[in-house]
Amino acid sequence: MALTRFLVFAIACVALTGCQEKETVVDVETPSGDIEVTKDKDSGDIEVKVDRDPATEAASTTETAPE
Repeated sequence: MALTRFLVFAIACVALTGCQEKETVVDVETPSGDIEVTKDKDSGDIEVKVDRDPATEAASTTETAPE
């Protein structure tokens, strides 16, 4: 009986806390980095993540155009 009450309580806690459902709007992967735009389905908030590759970023800042 105690185990049943515990399981019901545990399931209720998980159901009440819920989880954030996010929808991927844009996901771009390039050699120099990645961009991901996600939207929260409940609130409509938008999150942008940018991951840059340090090796290519350093190379692009040191390049100069030929004269």
